[in-house]
Amino acid sequence: MCTSLLHVLLLCVVIVSAASLWSTKLGSKRQSPVLANIIKLVSSPSKNNRNSVEKQQLVALINQLPKTSVKREAMYGKWNLLYTTEKETNFITKYFGKCTEVYQQIDEKTINNVIAFEDKVFSVDGMILPKNDDTNRVYFKFTKASFTLNNQKPFNLPPFGSGYFENLYIDDQFRISFDVRGDYLISKRVKV
Repeated sequence: MCTSLLHVLLLCVVIVSAASLWSTKLGSKRQSPVLANIIKLVSSPSKNNRNSVEKQQLVALINQLPKTSVKREAMYGKWNLLYTTEKETNFITKYFGKCTEVYQQIDEKTINNVIAFEDKVFSVDGMILPKNDDTNRVYFKFTKASFTLNNQKPFNLPPFGSGYFENLYIDDQFRISFDVRGDYLISKRVKV
């Protein structure tokens, strides 16, 4: 009888532990309320362009996110732009035709920024500079820029710019970055 009671207690401990582990794993996939508010703000249907969000409201929300060290590998992949305060990107997407996609492709050594339209593509390629002590800050230098019209041969432009961006937040879906010029970029990972 004592052995049966011991088995029952042991079974209860296993069930409670498994339930606790299962609920923790479910909870880790749940989006934080602050991040949910940021995504809602920049995705609002009433916002007809990427620069109409109140920047102070956005910054206040971003500042509520927990400050953590971001592993460099977490940023690798393709990221569709949801929102940016960068004037050049907002100007190009608003006035150069019907924009179909804006994304950033990042790997260990390269960065590629693309603004695609129905009939043209603007692309800027660069290299990721060697890692420094601050894992959240990523230094880059642009090495090539091109403009392609109607799937013709690209017209090369002089590359311009270098600097850095800081990954303020990354999870399996979203990335929030802040760059050397004071601009914010919010993007969503493209699942492959």
